[in-house]
Amino acid sequence: MTFKKLAKYFQKLESTSSRNTMVEILAQLFSEASFEEIDKVVYLTQGRVAPLYEPVEFQMAEKMVIRAMALAFNTSIEEVTKNYKKTGDLGKTAEVLSSSWSEAIGSSNKNDSISRSAPSRMTVEKVFEQLTEITKINGEGSVEKKIAYLAQILKDSEHIFCVGRGIYFPIALEAALKIKEVSYIHAEGFAAGELKHGPIALIETGTPCLVFGEATNSAYEMKARGGLIIGIGSKADKVFDVYLPVPDLGAATVIPAAVIAQLLAYDLAVSRGLNPDKPRNLAKSVTVK
Repeated sequence: MTFKKLAKYFQKLESTSSRNTMVEILAQLFSEASFEEIDKVVYLTQGRVAPLYEPVEFQMAEKMVIRAMALAFNTSIEEVTKNYKKTGDLGKTAEVLSSSWSEAIGSSNKNDSISRSAPSRMTVEKVFEQLTEITKINGEGSVEKKIAYLAQILKDSEHIFCVGRGIYFPIALEAALKIKEVSYIHAEGFAAGELKHGPIALIETGTPCLVFGEATNSAYEMKARGGLIIGIGSKADKVFDVYLPVPDLGAATVIPAAVIAQLLAYDLAVSRGLNPDKPRNLAKSVTVK
């Protein structure tokens, strides 16, 4: 079964409030599913990829999904946000953007049958497999997977802001330095208490903001202005759209936090097709034979 067909069944389910009608629709859906995909269809109707007793969750914040949609449909975060406010539903927003994107591809290359027909050939099993891979980001090696995933999402960013308080301020500076050094993305590091003195005016919808250490009031202020808040520290917080955990080592927690920042810079460079060992315009021992 194609995922497009499954999505149409979901639309039918959403369009009715009658429980009897829902049962009839589900019965028809299940009867059309093959033996190999029936379990996957049932899980997807529940918005899951595993039984309820298994602790498997997507854990993708709203802003992260919006940014991914902008990347997928080659549009701006502002355009995705605008559509989201209009529809009130991320699924409907994706449908609108996908339709516009498909029409643009079709009109720009009418002879490219692969580009126009590929979405309709996406099967339930393939989508289920990809969704399952996303949930694995929370398993073993999750930090590395999240960093690599983040790099793909952030690689087209124009600005990235790094914020830290106290002993984490130097780490914020180090993160900004490494990001602009190897990925050529404009990045700046700020002390959390100094944001109100000018830097916060630069935060726009979707602006990536790396917050080192515990969440501060500045993190909430940046999120209120549309920032994509990425927390790096030993304590999670609801303000974080993405959280990269590090072990609690007291004052030494800054060390693994710095390593994560350097890994993110590395993955950003690689995702942009750049050689992190050969940054341009720099005279260093690592760049000179």
